[in-house]
Amino acid sequence: MGEHLYSRIINGMADFFRTREYIAENPVKAGLVERAAEWIFGSLYHRLHRQSDLLDEPILGDI
Repeated sequence: MGEHLYSRIINGMADFFRTREYIAENPVKAGLVERAAEWIFGSLYHRLHRQSDLLDEPILGDI
């Protein structure tokens, strides 16, 4: 597969939020979901549903 890794230093809060948005969009770009908020393994889903622990198993109704 054409996978690649990229690492860089986050420079300030604006850069942090841009990077977080970029990461949230990866499942959409990969065709796994239509909207980033639908990806139950992402932080956007958990922020929108006020779930704080990403390590909890997803509730079957959310899948």
